[in-house]
Amino acid sequence: PEIVLAFDRDAAGIAAGLRGAGYLQELGARVFVLDLPSGKDPDEFLRRNGKKAFAAALEKNTLSYFEFKLEQVIRQHDPEAVFGKAEIVNALLEDLARTENLVVREGNTRLISERLGLQEDTIRSELLRYLGKERARKDRNEKNRYTMEKGKQIFATPHTSAAEAARHGLFRLMCCHREVWERVRQEVSFAVFEGKVGRYVQLLKQLGWMSPAELLDQVPEEDQAELAGLLFAGAEQDLDPRQQAQAVEDYLRILKKERVSAQIEASLTALRERERNGDLEGIKDLMAELHGLYTKLEVLKSTG
Repeated sequence: PEIVLAFDRDAAGIAAGLRGAGYLQELGARVFVLDLPSGKDPDEFLRRNGKKAFAAALEKNTLSYFEFKLEQVIRQHDPEAVFGKAEIVNALLEDLARTENLVVREGNTRLISERLGLQEDTIRSELLRYLGKERARKDRNEKNRYTMEKGKQIFATPHTSAAEAARHGLFRLMCCHREVWERVRQEVSFAVFEGKVGRYVQLLKQLGWMSPAELLDQVPEEDQAELAGLLFAGAEQDLDPRQQAQAVEDYLRILKKERVSAQIEASLTALRERERNGDLEGIKDLMAELHGLYTKLEVLKSTG
């Protein structure tokens, strides 16, 4: 699980090492970099100094990948200038965001803070902004690439959001399977349904669960065509039980992500208000809350 990279110290070697370290970290490895004295190449150092000296260098001259990258970025920008500090932090935000272990992430945040003379909360604020932008970008793309296993496009039009498609799909599955109805009630609540679908869900809630045919009998004749369109427009009825179960998981996850995203937006609005008012204690509390919400959102995304 621990890998030490030793590569040539020219620009090409350093760039290749940084790329390789990123790939290895994505695979779950803990990556370190051997920082040889005088910037010598590994083969040259080993040939000239021997195995024992190389082993000693491994013992004393290894840096974590993040420490090494921090030093490389600092060489490219002025760490004493305000804009230089900003460039250095921006160059490291992706690495911080990809660090799943929160203890390691906090340690790396502290490392930047000490090296650049910045408050840790300042770095965390920039990380939260970065995560927010990434979340918005991913959410814009997600609704255009979600396709059912059998190749059928669930989203009826490009203008239908992922969350709206999830509501419609869950509604259809809820009407066919009582256990899905119970799962939705327990995991996201019926309050997530809006508009026309929300109206029919409330009717079901008042009358008790019933099949699609029974539900159609309960609405006025002028509404039956609309309800039938909602019930039978999707592809869920063509899926086998395993695929339907997967669709339920996907739809629930999309709605949970929407709920957490809404909580994040509300917290960010409150954070901006407290920043304007200089409420330092309130800012600290909201930063902790946002950290938890972003972590929850990342977990939901990683299970997809």
